[in-house]
Amino acid sequence: MSWKKIAKVTSLLIVLSVLNSCRVPCNIIIKKYFFTESGAVRPAKNKFKLGQNPYYLKESDHIKTDCVYQSCYRSYNSDEKIYLDCNNTNEGITFLRFFKNGRFLMTYLSPTERNLEHYNDLKIGYVGYYKIEDGILFLEYFSVNRYGMAADCGSFDQFRCEIHENSISSFSVGVTNDDESYDRKNTLTNNSYVKVKVEGLTGTPDW
Repeated sequence: MSWKKIAKVTSLLIVLSVLNSCRVPCNIIIKKYFFTESGAVRPAKNKFKLGQNPYYLKESDHIKTDCVYQSCYRSYNSDEKIYLDCNNTNEGITFLRFFKNGRFLMTYLSPTERNLEHYNDLKIGYVGYYKIEDGILFLEYFSVNRYGMAADCGSFDQFRCEIHENSISSFSVGVTNDDESYDRKNTLTNNSYVKVKVEGLTGTPDW
């Protein structure tokens, strides 16, 4: 093999190695995610593990599709170590909304956005899949924030949660699909999400 061919092969291997490391603007070179019209991030390809065989909600499951599950910081009860109902607080909330076909939406809303229009907006927030097994709720969602937007390829993070009659509480730290361990802010860790009935919930997830 000539030196020119060796140089070309070596250059190609270096490029592939750099792309695989996900520390360069990989979304510019290899499309990993895109933005909705609302500015939310969505994966370019559905690589959810829980999406390979989507769960279908059963009548006996405690998760309800006519409710949202919401959490807010100031409603934290330090004695009972749980988050209480956020309806009486004038602050932003994080809410989970579940669909019968195994999908769920996780979104943060400011105080002025806490209304039916935003509960029904499926173009905002994080999207994912869920399943219920032996009374445990498994969640998997896509996010982009590891090394900063430009260099981040995105990750599919998984959590386990306990289902209660009127709430959901998470008790595990997320890991990526490839079991790679790293430090990051885990949105669901150590939170309790209280079930709140909402009239007029509509929409069909497209992820």
